[in-house]
Amino acid sequence: AVERTRTELFERVSRLTEARNNLVHFNARKETLARKSEAYAVRANEIEQQRGITGKRLEKLQEEWAATEHQTIERREALNLILLDLKHSERKQEEDKTTLYKIKEDWARKLAELASKEGFYRGLLSPTGVTKPAGDVSLDLECSFDFVADLIDVPADYEKAIEAALGERLRGMVVKDIADLQKGIKQLQALKSGRGTFILLHSPVSRFQSEKAVESPLLPEVIGPAVHLVSCKEGYEAVVQRLLDGVWVVRDIDSALLWFTTAPLPEHLKLIVSLQGEVVDPAGIFSGGEGSRLFEQKRGMAALSEETAKLQSEAEQLETRIDQNRTVQRETQFQTEQLEGAVRESEFKIQTLQKEMNARSLENDKIQLTHQTFLFEQEAESQEGATLSESREKELLVIAVLEQQKEEKERLFSLSMQERETVLSEKKEVEEGLVLLQLQLISLKEKQQRVLEKMDQIARSSALLKGRREDKMGLLASLIGKSVLAEEEESESLLEIEESAVLRNRILEAVRKIAEDHASTLEILASLEAEGKKLLLEKNNIVAALNDNSVRQITAKMTLEKIRETILTQYQIEIATDLLSENNQGAASSAPTLEEMRQKRDQLRGSLTAVGPVSLSAIEEYKGLTERYEFLKAQEEDLAKSTEDLKSAIAKINKTTEGLFIETFHALNEKFSETFTSFFGGGKGELVLVDAKNPLESGIEIVAAPPGKRPKSLSLLSGGEKALTALSLLFATFLNQPAPFCVLDEVDAPLDDENTRRFALAIERLAEQTQFMIITHNKRTMEKADILYGVTAEEAGVSKLISVSLKEIGGTAPSSQSTNLSRSKIRNRPS
Repeated sequence: AVERTRTELFERVSRLTEARNNLVHFNARKETLARKSEAYAVRANEIEQQRGITGKRLEKLQEEWAATEHQTIERREALNLILLDLKHSERKQEEDKTTLYKIKEDWARKLAELASKEGFYRGLLSPTGVTKPAGDVSLDLECSFDFVADLIDVPADYEKAIEAALGERLRGMVVKDIADLQKGIKQLQALKSGRGTFILLHSPVSRFQSEKAVESPLLPEVIGPAVHLVSCKEGYEAVVQRLLDGVWVVRDIDSALLWFTTAPLPEHLKLIVSLQGEVVDPAGIFSGGEGSRLFEQKRGMAALSEETAKLQSEAEQLETRIDQNRTVQRETQFQTEQLEGAVRESEFKIQTLQKEMNARSLENDKIQLTHQTFLFEQEAESQEGATLSESREKELLVIAVLEQQKEEKERLFSLSMQERETVLSEKKEVEEGLVLLQLQLISLKEKQQRVLEKMDQIARSSALLKGRREDKMGLLASLIGKSVLAEEEESESLLEIEESAVLRNRILEAVRKIAEDHASTLEILASLEAEGKKLLLEKNNIVAALNDNSVRQITAKMTLEKIRETILTQYQIEIATDLLSENNQGAASSAPTLEEMRQKRDQLRGSLTAVGPVSLSAIEEYKGLTERYEFLKAQEEDLAKSTEDLKSAIAKINKTTEGLFIETFHALNEKFSETFTSFFGGGKGELVLVDAKNPLESGIEIVAAPPGKRPKSLSLLSGGEKALTALSLLFATFLNQPAPFCVLDEVDAPLDDENTRRFALAIERLAEQTQFMIITHNKRTMEKADILYGVTAEEAGVSKLISVSLKEIGGTAPSSQSTNLSRSKIRNRPS
């Protein structure tokens, strides 16, 4: 027993030593934790400063990114507008080019027509062969003259009459003097060019006497003297006076005959002419019929000249406008390139800022993570420090107990055996109590955790219900606003008061339903909060009732005030007076007084003032958006219309092209059949469209059937047959659309003698319309040539060109020894 007691005493000493060592370790660890805590505080301050700097930089980057994004959007919008204007300008440019092309075509056609008419006019004017452009000096005659037809201008209604009156004198030549007259007559006699009429510009006075004016008969059909109905070039009035002196114009031949047979004819009357060109000579000579219509041709030429000048002016204006549009397009293209560069620069800047923002965000997240890590470590070390303090206290307590036990053991060593059982029993009780305390501690911690989780759940439910309550209150405010708007609309007419009252009752009913929903929501909240269920339910019911009553009261008062103001404005009737009269008649006097209603009105106006001013910029913004919408809509309609016009033009062009193609194809096919039969001495050749329904995009296949063979595709024919078929198609093209010049390079090489003969005969027939230059080594082809050219090398390294005219030597071709045709280039210098 003593040994056991000594052993136990030794154990107590060992435990005491261990406890003291643990105490030293705890103190050292606590000092280490204190130093770490100070370092954590410094590091936390640095991290917080770094977070602030990074956050400010991130905010600055976000602002810069937003500004750059806004600038990019504006530049893109400007770029889209410029591109839209550029497309519109290009479309307008194409339209102007198309119009210019049409105008130039019309102008060229008018010029050709004018030249044709002028040639025809000159042909009519000079039947004797004397030709001369208007206003030019004489070409065929040595004298200077002007045609009478070029000097006189006649209205369209009198053209036939004046032309019939002048007759051949209309083609007469006006000369300046007797010398020119003699030259002209002598030259006509010498050239034997027929007869010509010459008229002196100034007739000698001794040989011409002015005739007296012929009095007009009292006939409505008589128009007047012919000289008064025409005009002429300046300086030629005397010539016209002499030519038309004594000539009168009447309505028709019946009028002329009536004047000729009934009325006395004046002595100086020379001719009576009708508008249709019938001529009555006082000597009893009559003439009629159609003339050459020189004046009509002249008038048509003048109209064509005006149209040509007008078309030329329009073409010049269009060319000027096209040049201006081209300049504007270049400027717009330059602006587009600048804007595109600016947009690309902005997009690159946005990408750079986005990358930097992402980097800053990652850096900020990293700092935040580091900060949280430090906080967790600090919290863990704080908990460790608390645990160490608690362990230290326990160790101190253990040391004290062990010291007491040691002293007790040393003092009661003699009684150790007796007290051993007691100590063991107490130790066991202490250990059991410690276990119980530890179990109770664990149970309390679990209970605490459940309570905390339940409190957290209640808090989340409370926040959720609070959010729902705010949503319901927002909906309630929205409904109140709608109620106010509905009540304001009641002011338009007294007939709408009853409808507004019904609407107000509906809104109040909706408010009641919302209040009930709100109450039920509060009941759900109260059910989650078990301990305060009854108090919260009562409170929420009271709040719902108060809100309901407040809404009713405010709505009713606003409606009453609005109705009163409407009646006062429209009918100048105080509603209070009417209420008093109704009260005097026995109605209930429960309505509020006028003073109370005014006070409520002032309160409501104050509330309305507190709401703030209405945003008037919304109207301008709406107008701007409306104008923008109308503009875009107009642009869309314009684009749609342009698209339809373009489709219509394309369809028209396709239709015209298809018609021309089909017409040309059939004509070429017909000629190809003829040439194929001629080359092959029979058989049949045909051009076939691969897709006849779509001729413009269809391929063309050649189907050939030589004599005695079935129809085959071109790829199945022999080499000679292919060559003959190709030549047939080539010559068919020449027959359909003759060309002035043609070069053939050894096309007769694969042909035999008979086919070469046929080829030569075909060339001989076509040579009447087309000049052929043929490179060949075939004698039979050479025999049909007019001139042969050859290149020979009499000396080494020197080429010499020789030529032989077969017409001069009787059509005999030289031998191949003297003329060897070659495709080599001619070189007259040593190689």
